[in-house]
Amino acid sequence: MSTLYVARSPTLQEWGSDCGLTAHLYKVGVADGAPEAAVGALNQEAYAGATDWQLVKAAPTEKSEGEITEKLSRKEKLVEPNFYPKIKGPPASLR
Repeated sequence: MSTLYVARSPTLQEWGSDCGLTAHLYKVGVADGAPEAAVGALNQEAYAGATDWQLVKAAPTEKSEGEITEKLSRKEKLVEPNFYPKIKGPPASLR
């Protein structure tokens, strides 16, 4: 069974607050293994230019990451990395 996880980066949240986006920036993802390992991988690859990701919450799920992202994007905005060069990689969730 997969695990839905939410992670935050204090560095990215501070940057979001400073540049006028919001301080509420999160990474929402689905991991096949332990969510701690997925957050460790975020830190290792410097996801969105940050290496201080912390696990906020995790819960079991049957849905894929694409399904969850689609559902979240109906209500929350995604941060487009092409508009913000500091953020590298795929869009991050903006709350």
